Amino acid sequence: MTAERVIDELAAVAFANAADFVEVTGEGRVQVRPTARIPRAKRAAIVSIRAASGGIEIKLANKMQALQLLGRHLGAFGPEADVEDLRQIRLEVFGDDDPPDE
Repeated sequence: MTAERVIDELAAVAFANAADFVEVTGEGRVQVRPTARIPRAKRAAIVSIRAASGGIEIKLANKMQALQLLGRHLGAFGPEADVEDLRQIRLEVFGDDDPPDE
């Protein structure tokens, strides 16, 4: 294990987005991509995949926590920065402060 590998895993979680794992068809249906079509580095963000009522549920690792850890590593925040600071950043960037369940 190396620090670089840990940072790579954190980056996979921090920068994952729904389009990495699903596709919206021309008819507006959501289809889960076969895992073989999801790059290994992207799959690092997946905590679980399970059948759910009405389809498939993909649970991703905590994006905000990964961003916080990477930001601290890079010196982007003061050492006292916490998840609430990141929620404020999310509000400014995305217009909401309610990240999806992580």
